[in-house]
Amino acid sequence: MTPKPLTRARLPERATLALCAALGAAAASAPASAKPTFTTFDPPGSTSTTPAGISADGTITGVYSNGTALVGFVRAPDGTFATFDPEGAVTNGGVAINAADAVVGMYTDSNSIYHGFLRAADGTIQPIDEPAAGTDAYEGTGTAGINSKGAIIGGYIDTSRTTHGYVRDPAGNFSQFDPPGALATAPASINTKGVIAGFYADSAGLAHSFLRAADGTITTIDPSGASESEALSINSKGAVTGWDLVGTVFHGFTRSASGTFIQFDPTGSTATYALSINSGGSVTGYYIDGGGIEHAFIRNPKGKIVKADPPGSTGAEAFAINAKGTITGYFGNGSGGAHGFLRTK
Repeated sequence: MTPKPLTRARLPERATLALCAALGAAAASAPASAKPTFTTFDPPGSTSTTPAGISADGTITGVYSNGTALVGFVRAPDGTFATFDPEGAVTNGGVAINAADAVVGMYTDSNSIYHGFLRAADGTIQPIDEPAAGTDAYEGTGTAGINSKGAIIGGYIDTSRTTHGYVRDPAGNFSQFDPPGALATAPASINTKGVIAGFYADSAGLAHSFLRAADGTITTIDPSGASESEALSINSKGAVTGWDLVGTVFHGFTRSASGTFIQFDPTGSTATYALSINSGGSVTGYYIDGGGIEHAFIRNPKGKIVKADPPGSTGAEAFAINAKGTITGYFGNGSGGAHGFLRTK
């Protein structure tokens, strides 16, 4: 049993290059203290919108479908959109954004080879290709995150169709890595200090969370009692969030920098997926209720959880949260396709 593929992070089958796969083919207890503001959005011409990341100033990146292809976008805080297509891209999308509004993403070319890219705030785009990546169809490089210093992480698929992790420093130098015993490696998030959180598959195909320190030391960090887990986001203080599987139930978790785990679920949840943690320790993600409906949520550092669905939604997922507690994600409203949303305090 596995959760739905996410935009930013999964093993190949579930998607460390999840976007590549896409390119190839009652909630919580207490009410919020102040009424939040929701803004819904779609890039012009979008038939379905998937935000993926949000910067400190509220700039959002992601991907949308125009009915025939997937296209990357940036939404500025004033609501204006810029779309982009790296040279040679058949289809592409933004995956993550840093404090300087630099975007990393990935695209497929006409030969179905995957490539990463870096888009600067001024719109300049440069390719990101790990030197050891394969160059046949369904091989290549993907990105997963970028920190405030410009270090980029992601995964690459080699000629044997094995996925490995990499980090690219701001000068453009690549370092490859895999946790011991990894069958496939999926870096998911990198903080300002260069610490990477992610997950890997073992020989049985089970997912395990890991941390990679700036000096390259890798530590497995599965929560106690979990048969599987995925660490998906790390903040500037070293706190991590993600999901774990205990028995047949998925739960959200946080792990402090000192190693203390807290497992959590919104009221009414049958499966919880925590996807992003900000510098203050607030977490966002989504959960599935007893009727199979997805709901966005926010969990504050004290453990209070609130539902964060846009009004009128028939289901919602939140993917990213910034330092101000603003979240972004997508929702459905019965009209067909997904729409982006922004929730501010």
